[in-house]
Parts: sequence; structure tokens; C-alpha cells
Amino acid sequence: MILIGNEGAGMFNHQDTLRTSSFQAQVTGSKTWHLCAPDQSRYMYGAGKVDFFRPNYRRFPLAREATCYKYTIHAGEMMCVLCGRAMCRR
Repeated sequence: MILIGNEGAGMFNHQDTLRTSSFQAQVTGSKTWHLCAPDQSRYMYGAGKVDFFRPNYRRFPLAREATCYKYTIHAGEMMCVLCGRAMCRR
């Protein structure tokens, strides 16, 4: 399966239901990713609840405890997102 997004496309915080790893290639521009290991799901509050780029810690206090990583991928780069990772991007 190949998914192609247009400029400005992003995605709310979620875990893919396909249960497989994926490769992400950035053709133009850049995209910032927020990635969390599967064991961090207890801090996610479910798909789309927490905006990890601007979290509301008063509403979602456990989100502050999540150990996650932000990474910006640039044109010409590729990254692998391992199975089970919670992710959002902008």
C-alpha cells in the first residue's frame, strides 16, 4: 500500500491498526513526527485525544509522563516507523 499526502497534510495521534512497520519517504518539504513506543500507550488517552504538539496537560495529565520522540524528516530522507508505535505528524 502506498499513501501520499499533500502539502500541509498531518495526522492526529494514533496507533496504526495494520500492525506492521512502515517506511516514510519525504519527497518535498519537511514533516515533524511525534513517535511513542507501544508501552507508552497508557499515556495516550486514545486516538486523537491529545495533540502532542500542543498538549493540554491540565486535561490530560498522564500525557506529561509519556517518553516519546519528536523528529523532523526533510526532503530526500526516509524513516522507518516500527510496528505498534503511537504517532502523529504535522
